[in-house]
Amino acid sequence: MRLKDLLVPSSVLATSLLLLMPNEAHACSPGGCRIGVLVPSGGDVPASLPAVLWSPEQDFFTSEPSPIDPTQIELVQLTANGEVPVQATAAVREDGLYLITPAAPLLPDADYELRAGQFCSMAPPEPWPTTATLHTTSAAPLPMTLGKLSVYAVKQGSLNVATTGGGCIATVTAASERIELGLAADAAPWKNVLMYQTLVDGLPWQGSTGLSDFSLGESWQGRGKDLVYTPCDNSGDEFGIGGVAPGKHSVKMRATLPGTDVALETEEVSFELTCAPPEPPPPEVLVDPENATTDCNVAAPGGGAQASWAAGTMAVALAAMGARRRRGGRMT
Repeated sequence: MRLKDLLVPSSVLATSLLLLMPNEAHACSPGGCRIGVLVPSGGDVPASLPAVLWSPEQDFFTSEPSPIDPTQIELVQLTANGEVPVQATAAVREDGLYLITPAAPLLPDADYELRAGQFCSMAPPEPWPTTATLHTTSAAPLPMTLGKLSVYAVKQGSLNVATTGGGCIATVTAASERIELGLAADAAPWKNVLMYQTLVDGLPWQGSTGLSDFSLGESWQGRGKDLVYTPCDNSGDEFGIGGVAPGKHSVKMRATLPGTDVALETEEVSFELTCAPPEPPPPEVLVDPENATTDCNVAAPGGGAQASWAAGTMAVALAAMGARRRRGGRMT
């Protein structure tokens, strides 16, 4: 299986979304520069790291990869005595992303910084707009298994999602399932390097809270986790609400390792999304005018308590008046 079949470049995703948008939605169309992303973007990595994947900062609607030269990347080891240059090369892949490969294995228990340039015509000059600081652990063999997928039901409620309608983002009532990957022991050292992808019913799933909400190798919920939903109420936005249909579905997660042929999958897990019926309105209280009483009713807030206090005060006053009359009768 080719790697380009597993991944969707962010430019392709954003362009395909925009093709579905009506003309009045141009205000929320992404423009300018697509931010640069490195995978891994930081954290611990095995010293046997094969390569780093790079999506450069470039014009949002770029369809062809820009040519690259050695001055566009820089890899250095960070030491107590300063930076030590490390030789690395970069090559463009078939899917338009770039692969940055160290010329020699990295040292274990060392700190490195990878710096990458940009290809955006609208960006101000900046030498290294995209960087990643990595700490190497001991070398690790390539993973053979990915891990176990768990699915948790989420209480039906409000959810902000991307829409291709004029509002760009809609708040919907949704029934959701949270997806979490528990990595296998041999995959755990590679947690920051793996490129994760969720498949629902065998097809790539891409939830989002905005047109530009796309992170390389992870979902809108983060790395190795996801959220699948079905809209129960579109909250007035009748166009462009995503999600899956209510009912039974299957989900699995796939992961690839840049610079290798590693492509791993979890077993499928079944789940069901069901929207709860709407709550019935409160019953109406009907009053028959012919049988209505004319009793005094205190309707102001706290009226019941105020009426009780007034009645008690009046009773005390009457009792005092009676006592005075009795005393007056004895004095005559």
